[in-house]
Amino acid sequence: MASLVFALFFLVAVTHAQNVPSKVKEAFTKKFPNAQQVEWGKENPTVFEAEFVLNGTHMSANFDQEGNWKETEVEISHSDLPAAVQQTLKSDYAAAKVKHIFKVTSPDQTVYEVAVAKASKEKMDEEDEGQEENEHGGNEQGEYGEGKNIQELVFTADGKLVKKEGAEEKD
Repeated sequence: MASLVFALFFLVAVTHAQNVPSKVKEAFTKKFPNAQQVEWGKENPTVFEAEFVLNGTHMSANFDQEGNWKETEVEISHSDLPAAVQQTLKSDYAAAKVKHIFKVTSPDQTVYEVAVAKASKEKMDEEDEGQEENEHGGNEQGEYGEGKNIQELVFTADGKLVKKEGAEEKD
């Protein structure tokens, strides 16, 4: 049974990859000639996404059906964020734990997507009372809920918040 499931998964993946228009694949190869381990998927019904490795770094790039490059996304570390973004995070989201950071480059701009897990109000109050914090701003009891308290913040290089999605903390 497991082999049947694997075979079906492989068939779907191969079939899906074969549905990538040649102009999309050509545009990708032109923009990323040294890409390795390329796997294709769909970001949405009209945008194809290539996940790949370039110079040892895992990345993704999106192209529309005509082969027009839409964006490239790469995970970065906190220290790779512009200083202004780091400062905004420190001042406005000090109680939040950074889950991951992506640098997103498009033809028009570069932005930084930062997913943060916000501590519950009760846990933030405990921390304010002097509870020892870990390196990410939270304590070791795992008070940062997965899912319901996750927010995606999008910043410009100058630290300006341009988009905020996800759960809002309720008081």
